[in-house]
Amino acid sequence: PMPAPFRFCDDADMAEQPCGVSYRAFVFHNLREAATRRYGAEVWSRVEARLGSDAALFLPKTRLPVAWLPVEPHARALALLASMAASGKPTDAVELGRLRAAVDINSFFRYVLAFASPDLVLTLGASIWTQYTTHGPLRIERVPTGAHARVAMPLSDLFLLHDLGGAMLAFLEHSKAKRPSLVACDLEGQGQLHWEFAWQS
Repeated sequence: PMPAPFRFCDDADMAEQPCGVSYRAFVFHNLREAATRRYGAEVWSRVEARLGSDAALFLPKTRLPVAWLPVEPHARALALLASMAASGKPTDAVELGRLRAAVDINSFFRYVLAFASPDLVLTLGASIWTQYTTHGPLRIERVPTGAHARVAMPLSDLFLLHDLGGAMLAFLEHSKAKRPSLVACDLEGQGQLHWEFAWQS
């Protein structure tokens, strides 16, 4: 399906007016698996209770992995996990993004990444970005200390912003990059998401 029209929504009206961004269903499935591993089944059960009917979106048996799902339930799950099992701050979603992406990195892919430079990993990530979400492309700008990543996406949710940064960091952590870190997550104006990564040369 074609991406939804680009329309910016703020946090207050995301529930009533979906922003138009969608993720593949396997992103939802991986978050559920990662959260259960990290915080336990009891915490995820509490999250499911708060999600209501949207909880079914996170079950592999209810949606094909490649199906498109609206991003709002994913944002709610991140916020609920942060409030129930961590500090409740958007920065908690960095760890959830790292763990979610790790579910997606199988043993063979892990082996391949171990020989890949951080530049190659980010370039490949940009090339497959739209296999994960409806909005893109992801643009990479290399700097001496690391790289900047930017994408035009009508989101203002800080949990989603940090979750995406954590997911990209996970791939860098499995590459040849030395001590990669997520330096910054920013909303650069309306609908512009930005991440800064650094590593040692």
